[in-house]
This record gives sequence, C-alpha cells and structure tokens, in this order.
Amino acid sequence: MKISGLGASFPSIHFTNEDAIHKLEKDSKDKFNYNLGSNFDDLLCKLNSTGIKNRYWLRENESHIDIVSDAVQKALNDASLSKNDIDLLIYSSVFRQFIEPGESFFIAKALGFKNIECFDVLEACNSFVRASNISKSYLNSGQYKNILVITSEFMPHQNNYKPSFEMKDYSNVNYLFSSLTTGEGASATIFTDDHKTWEQEIIAKPQHANFCYLPISNIHDQELDLYGLNSEDVSDYKFVSYSLKLHKEGYHTLKDMILKYIDRKGIDDIVLPHSHSLNVWNRFNKELKEIIPYYHIFPNYGNLVTGSFPTALYLAKKEGKLKREMKVGAWMAAAGMSLSITNFEF
Repeated sequence: MKISGLGASFPSIHFTNEDAIHKLEKDSKDKFNYNLGSNFDDLLCKLNSTGIKNRYWLRENESHIDIVSDAVQKALNDASLSKNDIDLLIYSSVFRQFIEPGESFFIAKALGFKNIECFDVLEACNSFVRASNISKSYLNSGQYKNILVITSEFMPHQNNYKPSFEMKDYSNVNYLFSSLTTGEGASATIFTDDHKTWEQEIIAKPQHANFCYLPISNIHDQELDLYGLNSEDVSDYKFVSYSLKLHKEGYHTLKDMILKYIDRKGIDDIVLPHSHSLNVWNRFNKELKEIIPYYHIFPNYGNLVTGSFPTALYLAKKEGKLKREMKVGAWMAAAGMSLSITNFEF
C-alpha cells in the first residue's frame, strides 16, 4: 500500500498554555470551590513539563468543515486526483456531530462527493491506524483503487463536550488535564494499491477501558460497577482521561513492543510518536539506549488525537524531512487501551 496524497489544515487561533488554563478557569467559575489563582502556576508548570507550548483552536464562527475541506483538497492535489477518483471515504475521528448514518456520510455530502461509499472507524487515538489497516485489506483485494481517510478533531469547541473544561475542585485535574493539551485540526490521507511495505502490530488491553472514556448517555448504577466507573465522573459527553493511569499501564507494554520491533527491523529513518507528551518520548530515548529520529508535532500543535499520525506525515513531508523511499515508524498509544506500531516505506 502507498500513501499517494497528504493534506492537513488547522484553525486560526494560536492557543498557549496560559490560554488553556484561563479557559479552564472561565468554564469552572460557577462550580469551582476555591480560587484557581493559587493553583495557576502549578498547572502551568505541569503543562510546560509535558513539552507543549502551543496548539490551534477554532475562532468564533470558524467552520471546521472548511478546515476539513482544505485538508482534503491538499491531499487530492498532492495525489494529482479529483474527487471523482476516490472510491471510499473513511472517517476515523473521535469528534462527531452525527451517530446515524455516520459522520463520513455528512462529511462526503458537505464536501461535494457523490456516489461514494462511506463508513466510520472509531478506536480512540488509534482510529487512523485501524483505518489504514482496513484500507490495506481493501486495496489488496482490488475492491477499491483510491481510499480517502479523514481525521477531524474539534471537540473543545462543541458545546456537548464543554464539561471537559469544568471542575468542581482542584482534584478534578487528575482526569481533565489531557483536555488542556488538546489541539484542533483536520487531516486527509489518500491510500492506493502498491507493493510498498505496510505493517502493523496492535495490542489491546480492554481491562483498562475505564481510564479514558466519553459516554454519550446516562449509565445505570449496575453498569457503572460492571465497567469499573466512578459515578461522580460519569455524565453525558463528559470526557474523562486518567492520563497517569494510562501511562502506567501502557508504558512498559509499548516499550517491549518497540524493543522487539527495533531488534527485528532496526531503527526507521523517521519515527512519528503519538502527540501526547514530549517528556514521555524523551524518556523512551534514554531507556531504549538508542537515538530515535523522532519528528515531534506535540510542542506546536498539541495532542491532535486521531490526527496525530497523519498530520505528522503531512508536516514532515512539507518541511522536507520525509521523502519517498524512507522507512517510517509510527508509535501510538490510545484509550481502550490499545497500543500500536506501524512501519512502512513512504
């Protein structure tokens, strides 16, 4: 399988760590039990320690569909294709405005695609990884010629998700800290059939599903016990992410996966780490005792969730750091929990 086209686009507001904390303070002002001011510096220090500096967010009245459209057009231009050449559109993002019939259908309609097959794929931050795996199988079978995979992450500006930035007391930071690192943006990737290498390994640990979740409806008390959820943390569209627990349970598994991969394949020409913490990946460098050729987008774009992998591809190519025939590795960690390594020839 080959990546024949790449595109990415971002909102217009340049959002700093200080801006993120001010939003948290504003959204929490009617519920917070004491003044956030005394904790502002502590939160800022924690944010800075992750390595994030900036991210992009939507400005008022800015349409996320326009940003998706721009990313798709860039990918089409890059592949020298038109919309009529695309056989299948896969939408692979957490953010969605429609459950039925699927976000992919409304994206296709908004962008002017006609008579195109569509479906959604959802697996937290590994959604794009899973979509690329599906694309490979479809292309190998000859069922499709050109598959477009879209990521679109704009959760901070949807009213349904506002509780992600509301806290009743400072202890709530334990599960909403990840929201402060979230960036927004869209990506478009076009896959075509080719004999280039595309391999993936995915390990799932669903026993840790209660560490990061976003419910869409009320859950009964008996189900809360079954799922291992705390009733105080569960409400409609409230994003909860215990990032330290996720890190603790997933770190060594992913590390073992990477060590085995390097032992078999060696070190790739460029490695795209999931955009969730610069500090964690630097620690990996030391523990692996290898010099990893990372390409980081987290400091300037934040955690782009499902868009982390494809956006890094687009930006690295744009900057001349990703070129044809290079060996590429992508290391991802997602809620669920699922951990993945993708390696391919660009």
